[in-house]
Amino acid sequence: MEEKLDKILRETLFLEANFKITDDLFVGSIVEWDSLAHMNLIYNLNTKFDISISFTELSKISNWGELKKLVIAKTEGNN
Repeated sequence: MEEKLDKILRETLFLEANFKITDDLFVGSIVEWDSLAHMNLIYNLNTKFDISISFTELSKISNWGELKKLVIAKTEGNN
């Protein structure tokens, strides 16, 4: 599941194949991850996993690892 999520991040941010994705990445930590890219990422996650991530939930997320955990928890809740 984490590989699938990393792939979505890579595709959404148009990251090179050799770019190392780590859990401590966050909005603004790399030039590709600006506010518009963040909105696109949330949209892609919501759409691809048929979940809804609220603004309140997003405000508590500080990095990619935490966002992945939230998506995994929401996805498991849909089963």
